[in-house]
Amino acid sequence: MSSALTAVVLAAFITQAPAAEPPTAVFDAAEALAATGDLRGAAEAYRRLLDDPAADRARVLYRLAGLERRLGRPDAAETAAVEAAGLLDRRNDPSNASEALNLAGMAATDAGRYQAAAARFDAAIARSAASGAWARHAEQIGNLGTVHFLTGRYDEAARAFERAGALAVEHVGEPWAAGRTAVVRANQAALLQRLGRYTDALAIYRAMVGPGLALGPAQYGQVLVNEGALFRRLGDPYKALDAYAAARARFAAGHDAGSEAAVLTNRGIALALDLGRLDEAADAFGEALAVATAAGNRREALLARLYRGEAHRRAGRLDDAAGDFDDAAALAAALDAREEIWKAGYGRGRVLLAQGRQAEAVAAFDDAMDVVDGIRERLAVPSTRAEFFQDKREVFDARIAAGLATDGAAATFALVERSRARAWRERLALPAVTLAAVQARLADGTVVLAYWTSPLGSAVVRVTATGAAVTRLDLPADDVRALDAAVRRPGDDRWRAPAAALGHALLPAGAIDGAERVVVVPDGALGIVPFDALLVDGRPLVERVAVSTVPTAGVLLAAAPAPAGPALPWTPYLAAFGDPLPGADAWAAAEAPRLAGSADEVRSLDAALGGAHRVFLGEANRKAALTAALEERPRVLHLATHAVADLAVGERSRLVFSPATAGGPADSLFLREVYGLPLEGVDLAVLSACDTERGPEVRGEGVQGFSRALLAAGARRAITTLWRVPDQPTAAVMRAFYRGVHAGQPIDRALADAKRQIASQPALTHPHYWAAFVLTGPAGPAPPALRWRDGAGWLFVAVGLTGVLAAAAALWRRRSA
Repeated sequence: MSSALTAVVLAAFITQAPAAEPPTAVFDAAEALAATGDLRGAAEAYRRLLDDPAADRARVLYRLAGLERRLGRPDAAETAAVEAAGLLDRRNDPSNASEALNLAGMAATDAGRYQAAAARFDAAIARSAASGAWARHAEQIGNLGTVHFLTGRYDEAARAFERAGALAVEHVGEPWAAGRTAVVRANQAALLQRLGRYTDALAIYRAMVGPGLALGPAQYGQVLVNEGALFRRLGDPYKALDAYAAARARFAAGHDAGSEAAVLTNRGIALALDLGRLDEAADAFGEALAVATAAGNRREALLARLYRGEAHRRAGRLDDAAGDFDDAAALAAALDAREEIWKAGYGRGRVLLAQGRQAEAVAAFDDAMDVVDGIRERLAVPSTRAEFFQDKREVFDARIAAGLATDGAAATFALVERSRARAWRERLALPAVTLAAVQARLADGTVVLAYWTSPLGSAVVRVTATGAAVTRLDLPADDVRALDAAVRRPGDDRWRAPAAALGHALLPAGAIDGAERVVVVPDGALGIVPFDALLVDGRPLVERVAVSTVPTAGVLLAAAPAPAGPALPWTPYLAAFGDPLPGADAWAAAEAPRLAGSADEVRSLDAALGGAHRVFLGEANRKAALTAALEERPRVLHLATHAVADLAVGERSRLVFSPATAGGPADSLFLREVYGLPLEGVDLAVLSACDTERGPEVRGEGVQGFSRALLAAGARRAITTLWRVPDQPTAAVMRAFYRGVHAGQPIDRALADAKRQIASQPALTHPHYWAAFVLTGPAGPAPPALRWRDGAGWLFVAVGLTGVLAAAAALWRRRSA
């Protein structure tokens, strides 16, 4: 998260002090010191005032808590605010008690103790509601939304911001309402920015920045900082610098040294990362350090040292960089700033590596990774306030690259797995992955190819039941893009050159020797590579082996068990959806015509498979019908429909259903909703739709397509697509595939055979028609299903009826006796 993004959300914290004044001159002196920016002097005066029995202790504690927070001492701030709230509760003053608890929640948020912060805000909200303090109530609801935002609970954050905004609308005539509305809009813009909706966020910011703005100067400055961060993401660092300069002027005028230091740090980030002006960046970080140190803001001083060290490292000033990283590490440890502890260690490790001290560098990287993993266990979202480092994958890549020549296969495999799909694996509670554990699950003839790609290099770990080896790769990134473009355009052989180059690069000598099936664990951009189409000795890989994929080898250790026993002719086996009706919306008219072939596809499944089937075509192909069908726990779910892949924001990817009401717009099932589907018991989920394995690539997590959502929702395995395949070839692949499934073939083999059958037809040899289909999850056959026409169902009935008659006869004999 960027510092600007955090700052604009935290700008919602508006201080409203309790009303009663302590009748002492010391209090007035403390107030004057705070007004002139002498925060330390003011805080000391308030501490002395706590010993004055004539002072209003609750009032003094509240003021002291606010200063402790500004001085970067959130623990002390929270303690003082909670004590103040207790005193106010005993006075039966819920309105002011709510504000003290609100301040305690802000302090806990600063410290990254989000669960405690949420509890403080909940308590504040209850008190402000009871006392009818609606201005405070709206503010506190917004602050609770901030905590949801910081912990990645975006739906709850959006609802909280909406509640706060609605309260402002209800009290539109009151003096506080306009300012609260502006804060809510800023928070909503920050949320849109976090979700990748940059254009929408920018529109809000532009509407907010101007004459007559309802925000105060400091909040206005935070909006400018956030707008600057957005300009950086949109590729315009010069506008970002202008926004930072305007924000700094407002912070300086308001004696807000902490925010001024933060904006200087953001300025240095833009100079270093976007413009490569490292000397100017180092100066900006140095100025930020001076401002933060003078203000006693150790948090901002820490960030300035950390990022100045990185600027020195990039400029080749290794000794200066080492000094800054060491100082940053010490200060981070003193503050227990876990996010900055690992970053300092990561920076120090890269300096050591540049100095040729490999063993020390590896140790530094190991320590940094351990800290990262500790953060994962404690927090859903890290509490960093600057955006110099883009994500945590960098330190894992540095560690893998540093030890690639000396670490064995087991260590490299464990590191590669440790660096990938962590959030997804944790969501499914998958176990930690070791080479020995994976090997114990592999059958003879199975080869796992676990890839690692990074700016520092690439490698593959080849794993079989009896051995493992690491091979460095020279990965031609241009060929990944070229193959992806070529397979989307049928009709020529331009795909062969990149397919051959990638086959040579990704499948080095011996990689598939002795293999009957290959399990690919892709990394980064390899998630969109159609491995079936890679050429090995001039032949597509699918002609030699069956290929499946998994986001992490942990899937092989904790795959959901196959449903037990065959499905009887009358028990639910298949739920199939196809041929959605176009909606009345403009998108549907242009992009979603009728899929006549999908109706034939679904009917062919109905004829090929056993068990009881529920088929939903045309008007019946509705989102609500899917929910109802899943309640019956089918073993196979098949959706033959349109899909839209959003390559910017994965949560906006969707599957298209017939309109919920006749003549209405097309209905959609969004990717985020798929995670919540009740798919436990579904052995196979097939999305016979366009681009369902596409999505944004999240570094360290991989491509965010539908297969991951389906497995997370409980499906044992999934088939999705890498690009848009024509209607009729898709139906042909599916018919051939399901024939193999019903015949008892393993899923990966049935899919490979179906692809070969299609590719053998002269008009469909191009991989465009067959290589898009990707199996994610374990191999093995689907659970069998009995059909009436095969005789198996009637045999079961006959056996059962014979048993019933025999039991009846025995009972009759006992009664006769």
